[in-house]
Amino acid sequence: MSQLMITARLLYRQGLYGLMAILGLTVGLTVALFAMIYAWQETHYDSHIPNAERLHLVDVRIAWPDRAVRVLATTPGALASAVKAANPDIEAAVRVWRQYSTINLPDAEDFSDIIAAADPAFADLVDLQMMSGDRSLIRDPSQVLLSTTMAERVFGHRDAVGQTVRIDEQDMTVAGIFKPWPTTSHISFDVLMNGQAALVRGRETVDSDWTSTRPTFTYLLLREGADATMLARRVEEIFLARYQTREPVPGGKPLDDVVDISLQAVADLHLNGKNYPWLNPPADTLKLAVFTAISVLIVAIACINHINMSTARSIERAREVAVRKLMGAERRHLVLQFLLEAALLAGGAFLLALVAVEVLADRAGTLLLTDLDLSVMAEPGFIAWTSALMTAVVLAAGAYPAWLASAYRPGRILSVHGQGRSRHSRMRTVLVVFQFSVSIVLATGAAVIWNQLIYARGADLGFEADNVILLYGVRRSPAFTIELTSRIDRAISGRPGIVSVSGTHSSPSWDYVAEADIRRATEAPEDRFTIGQVSVDLDFFDTLGIEPVAGRVFSEAYGADRGQWDLETRDTLNLPVVINERAARALGFQNSAAAVGEMLQFTVSSNYDRAAEIVGVVPDVHFESFKKIIQPMVYFPDPASFNLMMVRIDPTMREEAMQSIRNGWAEVLAGQAISSDFLSTALIEGYEAEAQELRTVTVLAILGIVIATFGQYGLAAYSAQSRRREISIRKVLGARVGDIVALFIWQFSKPVFAAMLVAWPVAFVATRLWLETFAYRVAINPLWFILAGLAALTVALATMAGHALKAARTHPVEALRYE
Repeated sequence: MSQLMITARLLYRQGLYGLMAILGLTVGLTVALFAMIYAWQETHYDSHIPNAERLHLVDVRIAWPDRAVRVLATTPGALASAVKAANPDIEAAVRVWRQYSTINLPDAEDFSDIIAAADPAFADLVDLQMMSGDRSLIRDPSQVLLSTTMAERVFGHRDAVGQTVRIDEQDMTVAGIFKPWPTTSHISFDVLMNGQAALVRGRETVDSDWTSTRPTFTYLLLREGADATMLARRVEEIFLARYQTREPVPGGKPLDDVVDISLQAVADLHLNGKNYPWLNPPADTLKLAVFTAISVLIVAIACINHINMSTARSIERAREVAVRKLMGAERRHLVLQFLLEAALLAGGAFLLALVAVEVLADRAGTLLLTDLDLSVMAEPGFIAWTSALMTAVVLAAGAYPAWLASAYRPGRILSVHGQGRSRHSRMRTVLVVFQFSVSIVLATGAAVIWNQLIYARGADLGFEADNVILLYGVRRSPAFTIELTSRIDRAISGRPGIVSVSGTHSSPSWDYVAEADIRRATEAPEDRFTIGQVSVDLDFFDTLGIEPVAGRVFSEAYGADRGQWDLETRDTLNLPVVINERAARALGFQNSAAAVGEMLQFTVSSNYDRAAEIVGVVPDVHFESFKKIIQPMVYFPDPASFNLMMVRIDPTMREEAMQSIRNGWAEVLAGQAISSDFLSTALIEGYEAEAQELRTVTVLAILGIVIATFGQYGLAAYSAQSRRREISIRKVLGARVGDIVALFIWQFSKPVFAAMLVAWPVAFVATRLWLETFAYRVAINPLWFILAGLAALTVALATMAGHALKAARTHPVEALRYE
């Protein structure tokens, strides 16, 4: 207890130095706690599901020759029952389906949302947490379960259980209300119903489906001790024996050469790096590793502050150590004393950090694009993480100062009256260099990310994205899609504020392009190559403002173009296609004009293999993000495969145009809520990951500089205090205020200049590796590195300027009157 009281008094007497150290540690520990919460959530996904280690999702990898490899979690609907019947090691097999549906509200505007349908056992398998009602009632196809979020949206604050909700014009009875899925789950939906419910599309054929035509997720619960790898082979054998491909494998290869089945444990699903459609995205392991590493460096900077200020004051503490040794204190007692000081300092900083975490949790979650669940801090494992962190901080911040101060010899210290400068200034300089090196690397990284983001957002994409609205939810069967999109086109076109309307299979904001095989008609089949393909309406190029460089684009004026809207007769016509300039070169044409009028063999699938005529060539546009090289592209009219509509509006009549779209949509799809987005907004959102990286690195760079500034401030204050006599003597000998200030500037500039030399090569390598993830990127500019270094230098000099001026203006007599 006496040691504790002495420690508390000593910390209180430290004043400014103690305040700077505790503030630095508080900031560092706050960042560390956020990093730990984020890392805990990312590494403990789906931990709320019982037996998550035994519950597996069937994973399908398809490596079609000359096509991009696809990894899916969707399987044929008949797979679950087949593998369950053939394998006793499977305890349960359930299926889950997803689809977009419209929630019909009597007194408000309808809206679209993802609903899930499942085999009845699914709710028990994932231990669906109910707030009210009974999850077993999902066995009734007329019953539905809603999340608390959906129930409040539909029914407000009324009790929803027993009420009727209308979905896709079908009345369903609410059987229960379940808790929203945790943010740490690969699953997220607000509506759950039986897979045999009337509104579930394809329910009639799902039990016999071996073509994987709908998003069917197959979950297998393995028995204790079952070998997942061996079981995956058995599942693959069943899959390969019964799977019905829509087209033969090119080259006559067997199916097992292109299809690979694996079982992914739900507990490991988030960290396997696979981005499955319809499921929450996997962990960004690179972001997790980088954020964790930077957080460790921030904590290290904070610990260095304490070390620097402790060693800077070592002469002052040396008298204390000498006297205590003369009084009989052993070195181990002194080491314990200094470690106890570091522990109390870290403990105070930790309490402040906990308050900061509570206050800043929402903002940190926004920065990291996730919801941070602070309740994980009560988990035993997380407490162990925290204990290890605090132990590391105490040892890192206190071990070296404790060893240094306890090593002083009383006779030597007392004989020179404690005068002189610390012999360990070189170590302090090295640590200051490290602090500012980290800050400069982070500041340079922020500058590079910012410039790449500005470049990507402002670059010419090759088309006009402004004032184009995307309308989703128009895909049906081929014939119905043609009829539906044509009716929507006619219903919206010609209304106030509408410039043009077009349908398409894909949007540039999706960062995805389907692929097909193509070759010149005069070439052999083996000379075909893979090309990106997009089916478009006749007004597509006009809507996006894309002008041909040779030939023409599609138009109502040409019978072959119009004829593609007739499913029965279009196969008798040549398919008109428009290619981009890269495709023209890939096909071997000397120039774009030479390609016009040439014939191609265009193979989308076995039932869509058409003779095609090139009617035009357009520029290479960025139909995918800047991370991907523009590929050869072919555009062709195929209204049977449209997924969305594009509407260009008059920007001077925006309100009228939006109302025109709503009215036209309601005429055709009165029971389906409109789902829309601006193309320009969707494109910007495509770079949200880079924007989030920019925000995170910028904040961490600022915090790193701030923490380093705390250390500089304390060192400058101590330097000014300890050099009062030196400065006074210089002034007596004729030094001016400017000379003294220059002396301080040079002293505190040298570590920052050294930090620049250390940081710049590291920053160059790191930013170059990051930029290499983009096919189209900015060139590295040396000015970014210089500005980051100058920013650190400016902050360092501004921090010590006040102390330098105060020391320089002090009258010599105040320091020398007792000499």
